[in-house]
Amino acid sequence: MIIRTDPLDVTPEEWDTTFDVNVRGTFLVTQAVGRRMLAADGGSIVTVTSLAGERVTKAAISYQASKAALIQLTRALAVHWAPSVRVNAVAPGYVRTDLNVAWLSDEENSGYVLGKTPLGRVGLPEDVAGAVRFLASPASSYVTGQNLRVDGGWSAL
Repeated sequence: MIIRTDPLDVTPEEWDTTFDVNVRGTFLVTQAVGRRMLAADGGSIVTVTSLAGERVTKAAISYQASKAALIQLTRALAVHWAPSVRVNAVAPGYVRTDLNVAWLSDEENSGYVLGKTPLGRVGLPEDVAGAVRFLASPASSYVTGQNLRVDGGWSAL
């Protein structure tokens, strides 16, 4: 499937697929896990949102809108399931993965990302994993309903 970045080119099918994967899929998995955690009277859920859910980026508009919806879903679940289950999110900025390595290798795209990232580098998967570990651990026992940005400072600008 081709992801279109111009809002005028996005088809209803592309919009629906993006929301099905990012919002509906996450909700259904979280609902099933949440049900078990509530029955056990405890747990921690961490969803994966995106910088693009709070800041306009070069990502597809359907992606940006779906990640914004996921941020609000995370907050709503945190309120509904407290105090037994904590629900938080990690919002990565640009992170080098197999899916975007070619895009990030383009000089214009790389300059765009690095020019907006105070730490001066693209994120790594382990940067995101560390934030997920923190939110899932007892070290964050008083944290719920939060969207922890792991973006190299992009959102601070």
